[in-house]
Amino acid sequence: MMKSVSHIMSEDFVTVDILTSVLKVQNIAVEKGINYFPVVEDNKLIGVTTYKNLITTHPNRIIADAMSTNIVSISSDSSIWEAKEKLNQSKSEVLFVLKDGKLLGVVNKTILFMELGKHVDPLTGLYKSDYIYYNGAELISNNIEVSVVFIDVDKFGHIDKKYGHIKGDIVLKEISSLLEKNLPEETYLCRFGGDEFVILTSYLQDRCIILTKKLLSTVASHSFIDDIKITASAGISGGKRNKIRNCNAIDTVTNLINLASLASAKAKKDKSGLAVFEEVSITETA
Repeated sequence: MMKSVSHIMSEDFVTVDILTSVLKVQNIAVEKGINYFPVVEDNKLIGVTTYKNLITTHPNRIIADAMSTNIVSISSDSSIWEAKEKLNQSKSEVLFVLKDGKLLGVVNKTILFMELGKHVDPLTGLYKSDYIYYNGAELISNNIEVSVVFIDVDKFGHIDKKYGHIKGDIVLKEISSLLEKNLPEETYLCRFGGDEFVILTSYLQDRCIILTKKLLSTVASHSFIDDIKITASAGISGGKRNKIRNCNAIDTVTNLINLASLASAKAKKDKSGLAVFEEVSITETA
């Protein structure tokens, strides 16, 4: 379940009135170790002042002279991934969390990146599945068709048993690096779990098949540690719909991942390397 900013926001913030003296707020900042203050007028959020603003403004001035009206806000039910995008795009240090125009809390970079760190796979450095669910839902909500690729390393359990888990981990890190380096910018990659990886793209199915074949070939031709021969199987779903999706976006992404995993299992079973989910029901359910 994707966390919203309401789960990570800090409610421990201090607002200051627009007419408050800079000196007074400087003292509060030093005493309480606060780096930014929401500025209000008649209980309405109108700006923000930071510690940098405070120390570069004469202490005899008022906060109106030391604030920025560039307020970067986000709704309380927004995803942490949307918060990440907003911070990156705005180059702001803090987001103000609003609901019905009321200031509920703040999210700064430290809070946000600590939370995002929980969604990074410690072995490969790739994001975990939550990253795919969010970006897939965003694309679908904007009526952009998506394809999902589910990649499963062949006989990975045998590799662990024969060469040991340490070398197995090295193989997974190398595969992660290969996939990441060979994916176009407009695609999203995660380590789904174990030796499984998921790729999300806005490519239609034919183009997605070409991309997937290239990735499988890259893995198969790579020189891994101890010359271990590695191959992978992949399944593809989606990428053929020409109607607007009216169902829940997260449910749709979940379904597409499941269908791609079934196709991957089929590819592994019949040793074809790649299978595409082609049931007629996909136009209704995916």
